[in-house]
Amino acid sequence: MIRPPIIVDARGDVLLFRSVERAEAYLEAVDVRNDEYAAAYDSEGRRLELGTKVVERRVFLGLIRTKIDFADVREADDEASHAAELEQLLRTHLLKQGVDDPSHHSVSELVAMVIDRQGFAA
Repeated sequence: MIRPPIIVDARGDVLLFRSVERAEAYLEAVDVRNDEYAAAYDSEGRRLELGTKVVERRVFLGLIRTKIDFADVREADDEASHAAELEQLLRTHLLKQGVDDPSHHSVSELVAMVIDRQGFAA
């Protein structure tokens, strides 16, 4: 079970999302396909899989069908087996932002600190 917030490693930046749905709406399918994101996690350190999905939509007064690519966020692990990776990502990010030695904080405290400093992307 995915536990928000969703944390995305945007190769040099960290993006936080309130839910899977908000992450999927914000992340662009072309960026996911081009490997712009190194990794994604839930708040406990479960690794999430970023992919794309094609959704058929009706446009122009519902007369024309078209297919649109969207980002897709799925659970990759049942357990929080990547908590150490998430901790390292968040500590590195906080150090870049000038936070003094975040090494003694838990994963949940680090997530809260990043939310307090930058808020959610969506």
